Amino acid sequence: MRKVIISSAVLAAAVAGLAAAPASAETLNVQTSIAPYCSVRLANVSSGATSVANTGEVEVANLQLACNNDGARLVVNPRSGDFVHTDGVFEHRINYSMRLDADINNFDIANSDTFPGDAEGQGLFTRDLAAYSQPLASGSNAKLWLNANVNNQDTTGLPASSRLYPANAAPSGTYTEVFEFTMSAI
Repeated sequence: MRKVIISSAVLAAAVAGLAAAPASAETLNVQTSIAPYCSVRLANVSSGATSVANTGEVEVANLQLACNNDGARLVVNPRSGDFVHTDGVFEHRINYSMRLDADINNFDIANSDTFPGDAEGQGLFTRDLAAYSQPLASGSNAKLWLNANVNNQDTTGLPASSRLYPANAAPSGTYTEVFEFTMSAI
């Protein structure tokens, strides 16, 4: 019986020692950082090139706009203001109008006849969104529409060798226009 009492005493001392052990605690702080970003990409034109029919208004590109800053600016710059074809003698131009229909209305561009140069509202279009927008941070769509059958014979500011036509009356050839789209934080 003596052995049992000693064993019980040893066990009781061990249990008492565990209860007296000091407590321990750990703290874990977890952080994440979101880098600022602004981007615009062509969503349906993988090569960066497309063609337009010479009949009325045609959707030519879908853009995806994204920006997670407190404000965003979209700049659309049609470089020439016209479709241009040079045959060595003349610079043939097809006048067009454009519009941008965006999911976020601040980026809309009403139907506009573009002109060469960087005059706001003619050859350059700047649209701002003054505050953070979760839909824009997640990615928002915009559609670029062109109408290549806009007759305009105003050659002001064009070289003397320029000839201006509506698409349905232009000389044959490949006519090109380049659009630049820039999304930035403001």
